[in-house]
Amino acid sequence: MNSEPNNNVTLTTEDSSKKRLHPVRRVLFEENVSYAQLAQACKCSKQNMSLRFINDDCKLSDMEKMAEALGYEFSWKLTKKKSRKTK
Repeated sequence: MNSEPNNNVTLTTEDSSKKRLHPVRRVLFEENVSYAQLAQACKCSKQNMSLRFINDDCKLSDMEKMAEALGYEFSWKLTKKKSRKTK
C-alpha cells in the first residue's frame, strides 16, 4: 500500500443511493489493493472483510480503520436538504 498521503474520500448524502462501501471499492481499485491486503492491514480475516463488502455492511469505526489502512482520511458529510417552497 502506498505510504504517501492520498486524496480524501468523502461520503456525502449524494452517495446515499449507492452502496456505502462504493468509495472504498474505488480506492482499492485505484491503489491496486486486494480485500486480503486490506483485511490484513485492518487486522481482521479475509472472509470477514469480504462479507462486509458482499453485504455492504460496515460500521463507521470500520470505515475509519479501512481509510487509515489505505492512507486516506475518512469523513462523513451531512448536507441539509434544499427546502421546498410552499404555496
